[in-house]
Amino acid sequence: MLSRKSLVVLILALVLVLPAATQVSAITHLQVGTGNLVTLQYNPGDQNFYRVRMNGKVDTSPFKPSSQTFILMDIDWYFTGGTAGYTYPLTLSIVPSTGSPTDIFIGQGLANADGNGVANIHLTSGLTVGSGRFVGVTLPVGVTTVTLYLHGYVA
Repeated sequence: MLSRKSLVVLILALVLVLPAATQVSAITHLQVGTGNLVTLQYNPGDQNFYRVRMNGKVDTSPFKPSSQTFILMDIDWYFTGGTAGYTYPLTLSIVPSTGSPTDIFIGQGLANADGNGVANIHLTSGLTVGSGRFVGVTLPVGVTTVTLYLHGYVA
């Protein structure tokens, strides 16, 4: 049995070592460090994406990487308030710092009997959004609520 002093020393050691150990970046199946994985949440109010950190906190500044390339791998979007049986489009575009956006992807979601829909889109090779650019969205007309997440990594 451990003495009280040994137990206190062990607990202090764990308190000091565990936070450092949790910061280690593992390599994923995409050969990308977990620290480079990115989840973005769309805010329709200001039409920007915000990075969701691994601890669940959302950044307060829009995600617009200036020196890194964002590789988009997955799109999750949910909508409510549509018309049952209708297919609604979601258009993503690349927006440069100057100039016009270029549409890069159009996904579709089918509204169920309640007018709600879900689309989980997996891009095998990914879409590249170069540094100094960001992803823009054209939301479907005719739905009341859209929740949109983009998943990928920065390189």
